[in-house]
Amino acid sequence: MQNEKSLTKNDWLRIFIFWGFLVFLTFIFRNNPFFWDNILLSSKYAHHFLENGYATLLVDAEIDSGHPTFFGIYLSLVWRIFGYSLPVAHFSMLPFLFLLSFYFYKIQKYFVGQSLLFLSIIFFICEPSLMAQCTMVSPEILVIGGMLMGISGLLYNKRLNIVLATLLMTSVSTRGAIMVFLLYLIGIAVYKIRDNKFDYLLILYFIPSFLLFLAWNYFHYIDTGWYIAGGNPKWADQYQIVGFTDVLKNIISIVRNLLDFGRIFLWMSIFGIAIIYHKKSKVLCSKKLKILIVIMLISLILFTLIFVFNANPIGHRYMLLWYVFGIILLLMISKGIVPSKLKKATLFVIALFVCSGNFWIYPEKIAQGWDSTMGHLAFFQLREDALEYIDKEGVASQNRVGAGFILRANSKFVDLNERNFVINDKNNGLENFEYILYSNVNNDFTDQEIEELNSKWILEKEFCNRSLCIKLFRRNNFI
Repeated sequence: MQNEKSLTKNDWLRIFIFWGFLVFLTFIFRNNPFFWDNILLSSKYAHHFLENGYATLLVDAEIDSGHPTFFGIYLSLVWRIFGYSLPVAHFSMLPFLFLLSFYFYKIQKYFVGQSLLFLSIIFFICEPSLMAQCTMVSPEILVIGGMLMGISGLLYNKRLNIVLATLLMTSVSTRGAIMVFLLYLIGIAVYKIRDNKFDYLLILYFIPSFLLFLAWNYFHYIDTGWYIAGGNPKWADQYQIVGFTDVLKNIISIVRNLLDFGRIFLWMSIFGIAIIYHKKSKVLCSKKLKILIVIMLISLILFTLIFVFNANPIGHRYMLLWYVFGIILLLMISKGIVPSKLKKATLFVIALFVCSGNFWIYPEKIAQGWDSTMGHLAFFQLREDALEYIDKEGVASQNRVGAGFILRANSKFVDLNERNFVINDKNNGLENFEYILYSNVNNDFTDQEIEELNSKWILEKEFCNRSLCIKLFRRNNFI
């Protein structure tokens, strides 16, 4: 059994530098509004408890997606204690960012040579999806942080860490509970490969999280009549079983997520280095490499089997674990590159290519995972400029403006500001509005709707930063 190696002074120096960077990052983006699904799972949940108290753990039926509400409760308590503001919400993420970065480092220390540990931090900083989530008030940080904590517990035989990690993941979301199941199977694989035995007692450390999962869903079922997910008609269609064609589309989505936002350079580099230096790499990291590849494949195959039959889109952030695995695999494979200066220079260049994924913006008819790239950051100022224009010009009176997801969200839950106008759901029909507020950040406009806006509506005002735009279209009453 692998014993935990004490962290050295150099290790702690790297970790504190890592933490210092995350504090700086949080400070820089402290005023960023809530974004994407965090509007619901972070902001709306927290507002519910802030306004209604804690007599029940459930939220109103209108916003109940079936996920546990403990993160929303946490954020509401932070607001009660430290004040109701965006900076307080962002700084409340620091304990979980520290947890994520610490166990990222510990796992890297297990698999990767000492000389490459600082480069592993560079890769973390350059990974678009990891960094994008780190700038948000996102429960996703708790899921990936808990997963890395649990894997570290398996590798270093720290069973209490496994218990705490699985409780953390289960308390956040249904998908977090699924990741707990994957963690258990990863544990079986690790012990079988490394110690050549099946650890029958391992399951005992997963019982607390299993009981929490049962308790939450029983409590939820008693109150609402449904459990796990999909019982709310608002999201029911996202939890339907799909046919063969959509299964193929989901598989393609998984592959795309692995390659997207610069990660194609990561995987190409892994295969290239493995081919060129296969003899040296095999000698340097044979057993640990086998452990890593097996747990990567087992977890990815099971994740695919669980999610491809579901209608819910498979977001980039769902796969943060395998982006981390990819970084570890690259650093392990690179041990075969000599001399050391060539190796570090090669890895640094690869990191820059991966970082370039933050600048990838697709044509507007191609859906993009905006919450998984730093490329979304310009959206917040564009949104503010667009809403100020709408307010100043008075075009939002009498429910005249429609918009897609995010732009139609109540500002109270986005930037914590009350506005004196309402933007309605464009899904009620474009023909029912005089104005449509559109952005390529919205993935819920059909190709036909985009074509109609560009060809039949008048572009009243445009707010752009590079290829990211928000456009206000006005109906052409002469058509």
